[in-house]
Amino acid sequence: MNLHPDDAKDILEKGWGERHPMAGASTPRAISNFLSCLPSSLSAWLSPRVVPEQFVLIYAPRDKDELQVVCHIIEAAAFWVSGEQFTLPIEGIPLADEPVGT
Repeated sequence: MNLHPDDAKDILEKGWGERHPMAGASTPRAISNFLSCLPSSLSAWLSPRVVPEQFVLIYAPRDKDELQVVCHIIEAAAFWVSGEQFTLPIEGIPLADEPVGT
């Protein structure tokens, strides 16, 4: 998910997910070679990152409490990219009361 940098930092610190392996990676070499032939101001403007630095992978929820956390993360990501706020309801979703794999 693409999150606000502060939200991504919070998620990483709390162990709810991890940074995407490609997050912050440079552009592919062929594109970089092409961009190096351009004036530096144009090259900098055209040289995007492949995946944003704040792009994170969120771990799957194991119980309803963790599902609520993941829903809030999804809501935050949607707000960050769209500017629109919404709420994901979790009522009626069948999940075990105890965490799986403990």
